Amino acid sequence: MKEKLFAAVMVSLLLMVSACNRKQDNTQLQVALWYQGAQVNCQAIPIDSNPWQLDTLAFYLSDAKLVSAQSSYPVRFYSDVPELQLIRLDSHNCLGQVTLRTEKPFSFGDSLAFTLGVPFDVNHRNPVTQPMPLNIPDMFWTWRNGYKFLRLDMHTEGDNWAYHLGSVGCLSDSAVRAPNSSCTRPNRHQFHLTIPDAQSWTLVLHLDRLIADMSLSQQNRCVMHGETEPLCEHLYRNLSAASPSIFSLEPVQ
Repeated sequence: MKEKLFAAVMVSLLLMVSACNRKQDNTQLQVALWYQGAQVNCQAIPIDSNPWQLDTLAFYLSDAKLVSAQSSYPVRFYSDVPELQLIRLDSHNCLGQVTLRTEKPFSFGDSLAFTLGVPFDVNHRNPVTQPMPLNIPDMFWTWRNGYKFLRLDMHTEGDNWAYHLGSVGCLSDSAVRAPNSSCTRPNRHQFHLTIPDAQSWTLVLHLDRLIADMSLSQQNRCVMHGETEPLCEHLYRNLSAASPSIFSLEPVQ
């Protein structure tokens, strides 16, 4: 009887160790900024007949999943917080990269799902004591509002423009106090991107779709999405539009 019990315990332990050591598939995605269907020259993006230059483009991804017709599998990142990744594009070539860790090969999925934003449970903590990628000063507003989920800064001769997206309508006793409940406008948005048949992929942010039907200028900046600001509302509608999405996965040629 004892021998059978010992054998059962050993089998259970081996199964647990096997599950913990399950091989992870790593997929590296190139990340790029496109404008009107093509990768941009970061030093001269042709918007409204003016050459705009990228200063900053960074955004947080969270709650990522590889989705197939039968099931979905969590995606982890090479980060101190594996469920969260900050992607920052180089301002000289508008390129970045991100590595995904999945239980299944990336090509197994029909789509990649993720949320643009930082989850509420970590969004309002002290950034000084947080691990990477939550300790980046230029991506944080205040404890009350939390992080900038997306930061985009550009300039042209004699003018500049910026879009900083994060949660608003957050209630706390002061700016250095975290809210106890979710903000009235969390401003997180989930994307589902079709995975094309390819060997390698680029995660594309389409700038023209984000700024569709608007003119860029310092007066049209949105650096803290107010609940009643028409410009910020317009940008968020563009960002959250189902089609065409501001993000896509494109095969690497």
